[in-house]
Amino acid sequence: MLAQLDNRKRWYIVWGITSIVTLFLCYATRPHVSYTDEFAVLLNSVNVISYSIGLGLPFFLAAGISVSSSFARRQAHSMLQSGISPARVFFRRLLEAYILATMFTISSTIVLFIEPIIAGTTFYSPMGTGYLIYLPVVLVSSLAISLILTSIGIFLAVLTDDIILATSVGCAVTIYLATLIGWAPTNLYMSLTRSIAVYSPHNLAKAFAVILSDYEHPSGHSLSTLIGFEPSWGSILYALCSLVCVSLICITTSIKILQHNSEYWDMTSDSAEAEKVWTSRREGFSTDSVKQLALRLRFRRAGLIIAVGFLLVTMSNVAFSYQNAVREGTTITFHQSPDNGEPIHLGEWYSFSCEVQQTQYDQFYNLYYDCSLINWGSAPSEVTYFYKMLNVTSSEFYAENETARRNLCDSRNVTEGDWGGMGGGWNLEYFPGTSFTYVLKIVATDNETLSGVMMFSIHFYQSAGWY
Repeated sequence: MLAQLDNRKRWYIVWGITSIVTLFLCYATRPHVSYTDEFAVLLNSVNVISYSIGLGLPFFLAAGISVSSSFARRQAHSMLQSGISPARVFFRRLLEAYILATMFTISSTIVLFIEPIIAGTTFYSPMGTGYLIYLPVVLVSSLAISLILTSIGIFLAVLTDDIILATSVGCAVTIYLATLIGWAPTNLYMSLTRSIAVYSPHNLAKAFAVILSDYEHPSGHSLSTLIGFEPSWGSILYALCSLVCVSLICITTSIKILQHNSEYWDMTSDSAEAEKVWTSRREGFSTDSVKQLALRLRFRRAGLIIAVGFLLVTMSNVAFSYQNAVREGTTITFHQSPDNGEPIHLGEWYSFSCEVQQTQYDQFYNLYYDCSLINWGSAPSEVTYFYKMLNVTSSEFYAENETARRNLCDSRNVTEGDWGGMGGGWNLEYFPGTSFTYVLKIVATDNETLSGVMMFSIHFYQSAGWY
C-alpha cells in the first residue's frame, strides 16, 4: 500500500508541477489586453485559460493518471474483482480526472482574477460594475470545455493504457488544431478561418465566456476586435453539442475498453511500478497468451497513432480547402488590366471606382489595389506619382480642383530603373456598402507639361485574402 500510495503521490506531484508550468507559460505568452474597463479582466483570464486548453496538458495528463497509473489500475481491478460493475468503476476513475481538471480550472481562474488587485490595476473607463461579476462566466465556460477535453483524454488513456502516449496524442491534436485555426486574436482577426475558429476548443471557451457575459463594446465595435472573431449563440451551441457528443461516445466506449483491460491486468506483476503492465511473470498464464495480449496492445496503440495522423492530415486539408473556398467566394474584381497591361498617359487622372459588396462568409473584407509597372514607355527619366484609395465616388473626386485632388493623394518620385509599382489595401469592416475610388496621376517631375505613356497592370479587387 505504501508503494502504491507513493506512486500515486509522485504522479500527483508531476501533474501539479506540469499544471503550474503550463499556467505560467500561457500567462507569459497571452495576447496583450488593454484595461479599458472591467471586461478586460475576463478577457485576460479567458486568454490564459484558452491557451492552456489549446495545450491540453493539464487535462490529458489528469485523465491519464486517473486510469493508467499503476495505482489506478490496481484500484479499478480490485473493484471489478469484488463485483462492482464496470460502469461504476469507470465513473469513479472519471470523477477523479474531473476533480483534477476542475482544480486546475478553478484555481487558475481565481488567480487570474486576483492578479489585477495585486498589481493595482486601474481601468481607463470603468463601468462601475466591478469585474467579479465576470468570475462565474469564466468558470462556467472554462469548466465546460476542460471537462469535455478530460472526457476525451480518458478515452485515449483507456485505449492506450499508457499515460505518456495518451497525453502526447491528446496534446498533439489540440495544439495542431489551435495552430491551424489560430491562437491569438491578432492572427484570427484577418484569418480566412475565423468563421470556423469556434470549432477549436480553446476558441470555444473564449467565445462561450464572452457571449455569456453579454458585453457590448463601448465604442460599438465588433467583439471580433477583442477575441479575433464574432461569437454567436448558434455557432457556439453547435460546437458545444458536437464536442459533448464526441465526449459521450468516448465515455461509452471507454467503459467497454476498461472492462476488457481488466482481463489483462490479471497478468500484471505486483511489482510492475514501471507501468509495464503487459509483462507478466505470474503463474497460471501461458507465454503465448501474454504475447498475444501484448501484440494486441501494440496494434491498438499503433492504430491510434495512425488514426490521429490521418485526423491531422484531414484537418489540414479541410482547413486549406475552406480557406480557398473563402478566398474565392469573397473575391470580387472591379478592374483588371489586360495581360499586356494598359497605357497610363502622363498628365491625366485615372480613377477606378467600386461599391463594396457583401458575401456569404463571416469575414472582414479588404479592398486591394495592385499597380505594377510593365514598361517605362516614352515617359521622361523621372516622374511623380499621385495616387490614393479614397472613400469617395469618382464624381466627388473630380468635383475637386487640381490642388485639392493632389492634397488628397500620396505622392512619390520614381526614376527609370527603380521599382515603379504600388499597392495596398483598406480594411472594410467599418465601411460596408460605401463607394471607394482608386485614383492615379503621373507627371514628369521636372516639367509637368511633358507628355508620355507608361504601361501598367492594375488590379482592383475586394477579398478576404490576398491573391
